[in-house]
Amino acid sequence: MKGNGGAGRSDRGDIDERLVRRLKAIASPSRLQLLAQLKQPSPVSEIRLETAEDEGRDAKMTAQGVRHHLAKLRSAGFVESRSVDNEGQRVNEYLARTDQLYELAEAIRAMPTAPGGSIEDLGAPPTWDPPAMIPSLTVVHGEEIGRSFALAGEPSFEHRGWVIGQGPNVDVPLAWDALVDDQAGEIEREGGEFRLIDLRSASRRLSLNGEELERGASRPIADGDLVGVGRSLLCFRE
Repeated sequence: MKGNGGAGRSDRGDIDERLVRRLKAIASPSRLQLLAQLKQPSPVSEIRLETAEDEGRDAKMTAQGVRHHLAKLRSAGFVESRSVDNEGQRVNEYLARTDQLYELAEAIRAMPTAPGGSIEDLGAPPTWDPPAMIPSLTVVHGEEIGRSFALAGEPSFEHRGWVIGQGPNVDVPLAWDALVDDQAGEIEREGGEFRLIDLRSASRRLSLNGEELERGASRPIADGDLVGVGRSLLCFRE
């Protein structure tokens, strides 16, 4: 049903029905393939389209299928044809009308987004920088599952890294775990890499992904690695 906005306008605001029809005409992977191939005049026999269900298997669409898509594009004004002589036979060649494609692009750019406005009036899309992730250790086994310790700021002790232990003022306090030394280990940052360090002074060894570290050993630690200390298991995230 036409509204009072003039020919080609519907009663659904300022939607241009001709624009809708033209957008529908190219809303097909096969027709977009076809337009890309018709930069030069081509007969149906030289057009190769992949069928949707066989895409990626090098399956050629039948000539009948190609003609069906050509008819839709011609009806919308995006393809023109001409009859040429080919070794004594008349053959139709098809060519994409780039002027009509540019016209469609301009029509989309000028679409109203608000009274008196257009897409161009929106300006550049807003940019968003995701917040930086803060390295952390989260308890995944033992008491207080789900508790997380951020590895941020300056380490508490004279160590270069964040200390894991049961003692006072450590960075990752596991006070509930009697099998954790006062200072059991630390996580140190070297440039863009993190390392798990087993402290020589500790009576019990740390483990990394189930493998026990040697006394004083240092191992690289990556996102998702599991640190075992006492009865607790901590997941490292960065």
